[in-house]
Amino acid sequence: MKPDETRPLYVREWRLHRLMTLAELAKASGLSPKTVWSLEQPGHTPYVSTVRKVAEALEIKGPDLYRLPREEDLTMIVPTIYKLREWRRAKGLTQAELAARAGTYQPHVSDYEKGAKEPTRETAGRLAGALGITVFDLRQHPKPQAD
Repeated sequence: MKPDETRPLYVREWRLHRLMTLAELAKASGLSPKTVWSLEQPGHTPYVSTVRKVAEALEIKGPDLYRLPREEDLTMIVPTIYKLREWRRAKGLTQAELAARAGTYQPHVSDYEKGAKEPTRETAGRLAGALGITVFDLRQHPKPQAD
């Protein structure tokens, strides 16, 4: 079943809002990068099941894809930080080392790890970059290092 063909989809805007690459969204949604690319093109009318997969990967409701992200949606990325402590430890870094690499302060890293403080999108991006991963990766548990 196809959704209303007159309503535009805002997949690209939501993907960028979540600091995800096209490949990351494809992987998270179980769709091919070509399919995700086509969803971002004007006039594309996807199947409802495809909209559902993309929305779940973006951690939003399906109908939200038919509107632009709003400022209040920014807080929805905060759960990506909950794996920060695991990633930092997997990379063998102290909070102070991570803070220095990300251009922030150690007490802030501590607050992010505890969930006591919410990082901005920019800070989340810098933390992920300092760890050599993407913001999307922060949602996942780190994989054990091969010896």
